[in-house]
Amino acid sequence: MELAGKMALVTGASGFIGGHTARRLAIAEHMRVRALLRNPTGSTVVDLRHALIEPVCGDLLEPPSLEAACVGCDLIVHAATDTALTNRRLIRATSVDGTRNLLRAAGVAGAQRFIFISTFDVYFGSLKQFRDEDTPVHPFGDLYADGKILAEEVLLGPGTA
Repeated sequence: MELAGKMALVTGASGFIGGHTARRLAIAEHMRVRALLRNPTGSTVVDLRHALIEPVCGDLLEPPSLEAACVGCDLIVHAATDTALTNRRLIRATSVDGTRNLLRAAGVAGAQRFIFISTFDVYFGSLKQFRDEDTPVHPFGDLYADGKILAEEVLLGPGTA
């Protein structure tokens, strides 16, 4: 897929990976980028005030905000997660319901690609056990990794979207 001139939506753009991804897509790939932020006027890790990055207010748990953010987008990059890591229910809601909501909104908008940014910890969080591509993953108590595992299950599991 040729990226130049296309529109991307990046979730988690106020975080380290999402913010750098948004800037990279805008500057190096010449894409128009929407950065989905719960608070678009708040401070971010990466300066998103680039002319090609449009901050949009939205929440993974509010489907109408996602549907509006996805309109006209060719590419969705989902890097968001709850980073407070104190409320297991909120992490689960964000990871499962939020990912499902975003996937549905992307489908309605006709996005051509959906990229999910997970974490190394999903597969190697507990380095006491060797894992390869055939080793099933399962939550192991790390709230961040467990949330990403749940999101992967939404994206890869049969009939979950």
